[in-house]
Amino acid sequence: MGHAEGGVQNRLLAALAPRDLALVYPALETVHLNAGSVLFEPGEDVTHICFPSQDMIAALVLNLRDGKSAEAAMIG
Repeated sequence: MGHAEGGVQNRLLAALAPRDLALVYPALETVHLNAGSVLFEPGEDVTHICFPSQDMIAALVLNLRDGKSAEAAMIG
């Protein structure tokens, strides 16, 4: 999550009321991800949330019983 001068670069966070943003702002950190990075593996606990600050596409890929995979959602 990138911190822009005087605000945030993520449109969802930027749309929050100032008092609401102030609640989460101290916990935000910038993380750089490479193409193909895996955010979560199946069965893992969700321990963090990503708020993209630049161009990003995330896909939810399901592993099927027959060993194939299917893209269930694309965000970005």
